[in-house]
Amino acid sequence: MVHELEERMADVATLCRRYEVAELHLFGSATSAASIAEVGDLDFLVRFNDAPPAKYAWNYFGLAESLSAMFDCRIDLVERDPIRNPYFRTSVDEKKERLYGVS
Repeated sequence: MVHELEERMADVATLCRRYEVAELHLFGSATSAASIAEVGDLDFLVRFNDAPPAKYAWNYFGLAESLSAMFDCRIDLVERDPIRNPYFRTSVDEKKERLYGVS
């Protein structure tokens, strides 16, 4: 896992509480890289607590923007349920690392 993320885990947890995140995982190349500079972006798998559409949108975009500002890089924020490609879903599930919530 990239060291920048390891150093900011408490801050990530604070964001997860603010934006009503049930689970947050890291996946992709950042799970095995040493720094963000090696990968250029961070890929997160997220599940939010239930919320009305307007609140959900505020949570989704607020989390994405806050993570991007925190790590000064591009953020890909993906929800698992809408993933239709079974190969991509399996790849994400096999390599994800839990950052917040239940596994």
